[in-house]
Amino acid sequence: MKGAMRELNVPDLPLPHEISKLRVVETCIRNTLNAVRCSLKGQVEKSLEPGATTQNVAELTMAALGTSRIKATLQHYMRFAFLRWVSTSYPDASEQYWIKVDEKLLFARSKYQSATDLSVFFTAIYNNDVQKHGNPTSTHHTVVAPNKISEFQSVLNRHAGLVVPPPPEEESSKKRKRNKA
Repeated sequence: MKGAMRELNVPDLPLPHEISKLRVVETCIRNTLNAVRCSLKGQVEKSLEPGATTQNVAELTMAALGTSRIKATLQHYMRFAFLRWVSTSYPDASEQYWIKVDEKLLFARSKYQSATDLSVFFTAIYNNDVQKHGNPTSTHHTVVAPNKISEFQSVLNRHAGLVVPPPPEEESSKKRKRNKA
């Protein structure tokens, strides 16, 4: 995240050697991302309720993006279809939702190793979502072609692709961490 912020020339970002100031920024980023994840999960769950106005993936995507500078792309629709698929696949995993998302992403990346096969996997999830919840073309929302997004969005996309989820912790390592604190 800091790399994207530096590339976007975010003002007043502490210099790399200002460790304590960077930790404050990292804490703020972490807290904000936790709040955003909580909001996204809530919106995905709400979209599954009967009569929800966000049942269509286009409506869900636009509700999630809100007033941000991010413009919706077909990839966003596919990502929200995937998040909803995980939610319906594990309806009792509310506390573990994001762990399940990471597990399913890792599964897909290991099973479908070519970009084409991975695309087919995500497209199938998206198509099933469209059949079940409605076609985005039936809404007034439009998507932006990937080559037409802003530099801001392009930088965020590039840096987001560099994020690697932490490996799953074993029970014994969780216990050790808790005892060390």
